[in-house]
Amino acid sequence: MPEDIDTPDHDASTPGTTVSPDSPGMDTTTSDTYRNTRFAAVPRATPCEEGRTSLSASRLNRTFQRSYLQRRYTPYRTPRIRKVVSSTADRTNTSEVTEPADYRGLARCSLHVYHVTPLYRCRWDRAGLKQLSDGLTLHLAQLATVGDSSMYRTAVTVKENADDRFALEITVKRKDSTGRAGSLYSVLCNMEGEETPPEHFTLLPLLLMKGPVTLQNAVVRWLEQRFDCRVCTMFLQPCNLLWAMALGLIRADTDKAKQQTLDLHFDVPLKDVGLSKMSLEIPIKHARSLFTSIAQDGENDIQLEELCLFRQVMETHMFEYFRIHVDTMKLSLVATPVLYADKNGRLKILSADHVPAVLRMMTSFALERSPITMCSLGSK
Repeated sequence: MPEDIDTPDHDASTPGTTVSPDSPGMDTTTSDTYRNTRFAAVPRATPCEEGRTSLSASRLNRTFQRSYLQRRYTPYRTPRIRKVVSSTADRTNTSEVTEPADYRGLARCSLHVYHVTPLYRCRWDRAGLKQLSDGLTLHLAQLATVGDSSMYRTAVTVKENADDRFALEITVKRKDSTGRAGSLYSVLCNMEGEETPPEHFTLLPLLLMKGPVTLQNAVVRWLEQRFDCRVCTMFLQPCNLLWAMALGLIRADTDKAKQQTLDLHFDVPLKDVGLSKMSLEIPIKHARSLFTSIAQDGENDIQLEELCLFRQVMETHMFEYFRIHVDTMKLSLVATPVLYADKNGRLKILSADHVPAVLRMMTSFALERSPITMCSLGSK
């Protein structure tokens, strides 16, 4: 009988005793039974299988003990594959992080309009946006009172529209210990401006905010401290409200013109007589037909003289039929099917499809108050 290639080692329980079928006093059947019971051995090589190698029982025993101890003293299973970040991966990516502009969050909600001077050292990359978000969170936490346990979560992102114009979007979410939550959404944008700011400055003259007044004041204060700028409420003049009225008349849906009206509110100069304001409602169908008859190119280009002529026609109408001198009053509020705007800088865009057009108009109003525009006009 040929020799086994792998000879079993000594048994740990009986040192010096070799378990082998050739041992005296033990036959082959007893030896195989002992081997199968002790080690659960794999069948040994037979003369017809001389070319194969049988696995020894001691090797199986050591493998079993090693795996058993590993499972017993290892609190977790080591994964076979690990996802390792390569050294070339850029964890603080300095490339510009932009998303498609979507301003639908500004529609159908009350907005406060501000005009902002140029921002100093505004970074658009990922690291800069992360720094802005962390700085705003820290600023809000410092302004919280001692008894206020509110938790703030902020996000600062950059959005880009089809005209390659950037906008800074700021979102703040607050939640206190009682479960009451509040949120703020604001957009810094420049939808229509060709002025070139000085070096290291960014021109985003329009700021729209919705949310609690306390959060608005805190974010405005942080913007002024972080970017060394000035943020002021944009009070709309009567001429600005006339432009808003013209935009609402042009973009109003003609299919719903019968149910829609143009609302104009005027401030009465003599408030001591018991009358503080006067409101005027005109059907959109009539107001639109009157305006298109005055404007030469009402769909594309509107002149200021045409707006003034439209107001003169309304003033004449009010005096001829009601004997009211509207020319002595100031226009304070305009409400159209597209937008709502008043003199205190409050805005409400009633249709999401017209948000870009309204933002362009408001940006032009903010640029009129920008120091860069004033300096350029002064130099001329």
